[in-house]
Amino acid sequence: MRNGIVAFSLFVVSLSAVAQENTASLSLQVAICKQIFRYDRTLTKKDTVKVAVVYGSAADIQAVDKLITEFQSSEPMTILCKAVAESDLRDVVFTQDAVYFFKLQQTQLAHDWTTRSAALSLTDSEGVVKSGQATVCVTLASGKPLILINRTSMKREKHEFFGEILSLAKLID
Repeated sequence: MRNGIVAFSLFVVSLSAVAQENTASLSLQVAICKQIFRYDRTLTKKDTVKVAVVYGSAADIQAVDKLITEFQSSEPMTILCKAVAESDLRDVVFTQDAVYFFKLQQTQLAHDWTTRSAALSLTDSEGVVKSGQATVCVTLASGKPLILINRTSMKREKHEFFGEILSLAKLID
């Protein structure tokens, strides 16, 4: 696993060199999220990870489509991904392994559903993770990737990460 952490660290550093500052480059966010899935004790056991990208506004659908395309690229694992309107989350959340919150209006309600279903919640909003309304945030800070993990939220969603990813992330209790 030590070689894995070194490879992941080099992967993140190399990605930061090509990342563009606006919206933390969706490609970079998704690449890091995929690596995070590999360090989740539950998701690493799955052959296929099901991810719902939940959006708050139809105006965001173009960016959501790009996120989905990035998630469904084949490396390093198979991911089935679909767009879900915020109002439809409760209808699909129990069939998903992870839920990516994309500019939601009601993050607390969405997080309540991910907690009930044990789906891992992800976002690009530091504030949402700091407030405990999502477990993982992937964003850029000063041009470099930043991973935040809310440990309280992680436990409520019944997820546990290997120590390697926890050592790279900023942890919030």
